[in-house]
Amino acid sequence: MVRRFAFIQFILTVGLFTMVIEQSAHAQGAKIQRKTASLQVYPQLLVQGEEIHAVVQSFDDRPLLRLSLTRPDGEVLEQMQLTGDSPLLEASFLIPQGMKGTLRVVLEARYGLHWTPAASQEVSVLPGYWSELRSLVSRVEAVEAKSDAHLQRAAWAVLAFAEDLMERMKLGESNQAWDVQRRLAALRSKTELLEQGKDPLANSPGYQLRGYRSDLNGEIQLYSMYLPRGYGVDPEQKWPLVVMLHGAWSNHHLALRRVMGFTNNPGESDAAAKRSMPRLPDVPFIVVAPNGFETSWYAGYAEEDVWRVMEEIKSQFNIDSNRVYLTGLSMGGMGTGKLGLNHPDQFAAIAPVCGFFGGPFRGGDAKKPAYLERLIECSAALEMAENALYLPTKIMHGEIDPVVPVQQSINLNKKLNELGYQTEIEVYPGVDHAAWAPAYENGRIFEWFSQFERNPAPAKVIYKTGDPQGGASYWVRIEEPLKIRRMARIEAQISDRSVAVKTENLQRFSMTIPESLIPAEDVAQVEIDGNVIYQGTPGREIRFVYENDAWKWSRDAAAKKFMPPRDGLFGVLSTKHVLVYGTSGVSAEDRAAQELANAVSLPGPWVDVQFPVMPEDGLTPDVLENYHIVLFATLGGSSFLRNHLPSLPIHVEGDRIEIAGRTVQPDQAIAFICPNPANSNKCLMVCASATLQGLQAFRNASAIVGSVGSSSSGDFVVLDANGKPLWGGLFDKEWKIDETGDFE
Repeated sequence: MVRRFAFIQFILTVGLFTMVIEQSAHAQGAKIQRKTASLQVYPQLLVQGEEIHAVVQSFDDRPLLRLSLTRPDGEVLEQMQLTGDSPLLEASFLIPQGMKGTLRVVLEARYGLHWTPAASQEVSVLPGYWSELRSLVSRVEAVEAKSDAHLQRAAWAVLAFAEDLMERMKLGESNQAWDVQRRLAALRSKTELLEQGKDPLANSPGYQLRGYRSDLNGEIQLYSMYLPRGYGVDPEQKWPLVVMLHGAWSNHHLALRRVMGFTNNPGESDAAAKRSMPRLPDVPFIVVAPNGFETSWYAGYAEEDVWRVMEEIKSQFNIDSNRVYLTGLSMGGMGTGKLGLNHPDQFAAIAPVCGFFGGPFRGGDAKKPAYLERLIECSAALEMAENALYLPTKIMHGEIDPVVPVQQSINLNKKLNELGYQTEIEVYPGVDHAAWAPAYENGRIFEWFSQFERNPAPAKVIYKTGDPQGGASYWVRIEEPLKIRRMARIEAQISDRSVAVKTENLQRFSMTIPESLIPAEDVAQVEIDGNVIYQGTPGREIRFVYENDAWKWSRDAAAKKFMPPRDGLFGVLSTKHVLVYGTSGVSAEDRAAQELANAVSLPGPWVDVQFPVMPEDGLTPDVLENYHIVLFATLGGSSFLRNHLPSLPIHVEGDRIEIAGRTVQPDQAIAFICPNPANSNKCLMVCASATLQGLQAFRNASAIVGSVGSSSSGDFVVLDANGKPLWGGLFDKEWKIDETGDFE
């Protein structure tokens, strides 16, 4: 679990400009510090035997520069002169064994005969820190492995605390040495309590950092929560739950601060705010903020993280299932609309803040192929607005938001108003994207939520979804659309032992009629689209199928059909997968395929998850059973690809690839998904070209992130040699070509 930090030049360089500002702010009028050079040292918290990395930016006309590692009293331990033509210079010091306490890195510039200080930075050496942290983590994992569910969850919370401590150690500043040492002592105490069979977080009101062991990658996934101070006084009392979704480039910790009414302190950056938690006000709600794997748009594994965190909270605390509420800001506002309206029976009310809900993002959006517009509509909150029949919605947005236009919120509110649903909107004059400040001010959102309670068994249900796998709301479930990537809709109403159903674009659906509406032993009648289809006792579940242009009652559940995911290529990349590279080509092809797989696997500034990479001969039965496969290769560079060509939706002749009756040129590349011929219950995603030149198209980051990794990517896309999307399309539910279109 313990992971050391990789010192990446890119991170150092980007951080340098922040350091320039900070160094200048503390210059106390010393012009040499502002005009000669700046210094950044990383890490500032470290243990003996590790390296300190320094980046220097020179502002003058190439003065002589030198770096010194010194004790606090000025004794020089090591010194080096910096050379090179670049304005950015790098150097490293190795911390000698036996060192501890505070050291200083001093940057000096020479003018004439004298060396003049230009900048300096302290570092703190904490000998033995990492070794004790590793030891404590191992002890906690030993408790986790042999405990019951309750103590196992307690162990996860302690491991989450350790994970957070590792990040603080990696990114902390020298003056935070006391804080990480204090936290290490706290981890030691928590570990000892666990080993005694006790929950260290029991009876701990206020802020809690928790986690769970993810099925996605086996790591501890963190989340933040607030426990009311009165919780547990009455063991029978059920408590309402608020789920808070964070924005892009944010996290669970900052989200909890926001929803509880705390913006950043004056001069406090988001990075600093993520490391501190003010004393939270006492509100009569349990509040939880999932992490959603950072900036993953609450799709795929990020959405699953939200449901898993809710499951964890419900299993550990006494939650009132009819008083669960959802809110979020920016990306989390979009997630609130998407998750709330796609699962309206799970929440009593929702409150999105400055969210994106569908339609053009900004006025200048480039025109997309029609099939991509279909995909966008199928996941847009605006298209699912009808689902909010019993879902009170409060929408909040800044009037001059430059990131997500306020029209997004106005459109959703207008649509809900036209439907006659319970909705309200607050547009804050003069406020930009930071609408969360007035929206959550003084924790006022909790007062609004307190008005509402879910009805778990309404007599009327309306449900729309664009998911090929369907979905459910209250007592109706769409099992299969007639045509995928188009909205499917059901409206069902119970009155006097009769169920009237209206359908649009449905192949199969089922109903589980609540006892409170029609007792299981009573005779019920079901009318679908004007025709009586069923009469009898409803029992536990009634199923219907549309065949030969007519609805029929079905006694047995149909086998689940494996269909393309709602989000196409992105639907594979946002679920559990393994990145595979071909090994059967010439060395240059195999090397390029491996480099591509490695590049895509790396966690970036957006996503906090890394998937395994392996050669194609590593595709064991276990891997094929549990993972989607993402394969990078030339046609001649993969035996797996060649062996399964007859089962793939492409036709190959020599160095020509054909799909949908069109040719992929040798210098072009194609990415497509299909059922994995080695396991038809999982997807195979192929990123391939006939030639090495074509494979280079995937080197363009925008080709991976923009075309292949976009939530509106389609099921296949053809790229030119520079990674620009040329054309692509969708498959139908039988994996046949449905629609194609060109990019402009």
